[in-house]
Amino acid sequence: MSHYITVPLNENGVITDEYIQDELKVVCTQRFGITDVFLYSHGWWTSAVAALADYNRFSVNFADKTLEIAAIEPPPLARLRQTKAFGVGLHWPSMLSENTGSLIDKLEAMSFYTMEKRADTIGHHGLYAIIRMAVEANQAGDPPLRFHFLGHSFGCKVVCAALQAVADATGGKFYRATDTDSLQKIYEQINRLEKNAQTVQKFEHTEELYSWALIPALAILGLSLLLQQTRLRRLP
Repeated sequence: MSHYITVPLNENGVITDEYIQDELKVVCTQRFGITDVFLYSHGWWTSAVAALADYNRFSVNFADKTLEIAAIEPPPLARLRQTKAFGVGLHWPSMLSENTGSLIDKLEAMSFYTMEKRADTIGHHGLYAIIRMAVEANQAGDPPLRFHFLGHSFGCKVVCAALQAVADATGGKFYRATDTDSLQKIYEQINRLEKNAQTVQKFEHTEELYSWALIPALAILGLSLLLQQTRLRRLP
């Protein structure tokens, strides 16, 4: 992970750091050479301190493992050596109070449905806005950015809500697989989508190699017939 930022959002999915868009404009330009953007969100009942600690640990360990794999010869993932990753960690209010010692946090378990709905709001507004900013900042990029989404607990709802917002805005379709059966059905739906006709040119090269074995075989056969007329012929 060559670069990493944390984006704070309020309960309505509004980014509270007024400089985030400017920072994305700088990082996502061609000068930085970013190829992949990793967006990750914590889940329910996670304080800002805990979220930052998790993001720091993930970013360092991910970068370390990436460098380790990229150094293998021959490279198992050749593209990995040309990858420059940029991490974006979200922090959204998933607790009743950031003060873990507060009495109100004793009621945290009762906020389950409130935070579940809030996660959808965070993804639909906040994370979607970040994706849009990154894409706009990289409009001149070639190739375009690749996005990767990671979520834990209700962070998965944040991610899914953002992807649904992207699909709605672009006329696409968002698929969600919760098990292997639903994943198989998604593949079947994708396979039924309109297919474009492709013209394929096929080239064949034929080279006769049997003569390499035929000539020695004929020589051996002729020598065998010749020897049969001499004292070296085979006995009956």
